Amino acid sequence: MSGHRRKQAQSAGLGLQVGRLYSAYIYAISGGRVVMNYEMAVLAALVQLEKPTKPSITEKTGISGQRVNGALNNLREILGLAISRVGSNKTGHYQIDAWGAFESGKHILRKARALDLDKYKQYRVIHYNQALLKKLYSDDVKLGNYRQSLALEGIPAAGDAPDLTQLSAEERQALREKLKNKYRRRNTPGTTQV
Repeated sequence: MSGHRRKQAQSAGLGLQVGRLYSAYIYAISGGRVVMNYEMAVLAALVQLEKPTKPSITEKTGISGQRVNGALNNLREILGLAISRVGSNKTGHYQIDAWGAFESGKHILRKARALDLDKYKQYRVIHYNQALLKKLYSDDVKLGNYRQSLALEGIPAAGDAPDLTQLSAEERQALREKLKNKYRRRNTPGTTQV
């Protein structure tokens, strides 16, 4: 659909239908792929920036403020992400409260963290840092394995269990020694399990 036809339809009060037709047109010319470059770039900025605001997202991605608003609305409406604004309109920032269609959000979060926003800003191309993507996947697998190991040891992985990342080096070492002693007793012949 040309810009001229779109303007004619909008002047006739058909803006919403034109937007849907234009989306269908983009879908058709993209070979049946859903094209969401702006949305993916905005999502990456939401994840990568410490306190993402519209100006900081605009500056990081090179996308206009109006398109950032549109991308945020699409992320909310189409993908079901719960994106809220924390703080006042002037000093507040955005945050992702729930991942909607992405369930836990692990996969899309990894992709958003690995998206190279500098290349996107310069070339308008979605490019993922493959090494970072692999590292993030590996870290997720390791964390999952660690949680399963904790469960096998009878230590709850969530809730009232201590956050092991918050323990000092001495506390972690003491916990490590306690586990070693527990296994030594189990593997020593002639001892009973406790």
